[in-house]
This record gives sequence, C-alpha cells and structure tokens, in this order.
Amino acid sequence: MNYLFATKFLNLAIKAEYVKQVKLPNTSEKQKVQIEEMVNAILQGKLSDADTSKEESEIDLLVYHLYGLTYDEVLIVDPETPITREEYNNNK
Repeated sequence: MNYLFATKFLNLAIKAEYVKQVKLPNTSEKQKVQIEEMVNAILQGKLSDADTSKEESEIDLLVYHLYGLTYDEVLIVDPETPITREEYNNNK
C-alpha cells in the first residue's frame, strides 16, 4: 500500500475513495482465512510488543504471490525485503 500511495497518490491524504481504486486479487476462502489468521497473529504480537517480523514477511510473501509479482518486482516494492530470491521462488 505504501508503494501505491507513494507512486500513484503522491502526497495526498489517504481517503477511502483512494483505497477503493486498488484492485484486489481473487482469493480462495482458504487464502482469506490464512491472511486473517496471519493479521490476527501480528496484531496480537504488536499488543505484547513481540517481534512480528517473521509473520510480516510471511504475509508479504503471500500477498506478493497473490498479485503475481516476480522477485524483481518485489524488490521494486520493497527494496529491503528480508525474503531471498530462493525463498520467494520456492514458496509459489
């Protein structure tokens, strides 16, 4: 989302109408549940000041694949991703 706002919406305030323009990929019910569980785990971790970087990388990986990004495109979106090319290609 940060990438989209930085490149598409520039310095505008984030409004619901902008978020509605973002196309979401088709997801299965299983993927929706998986994402929801990951988000809940991250939120719970944040409440207890736990390190949630592993869970955040996992959800990033899933979202990148849902959008069909190549690893090189992932590097454009997040140049400092902790996900290696090998990890990315092995988790398709």
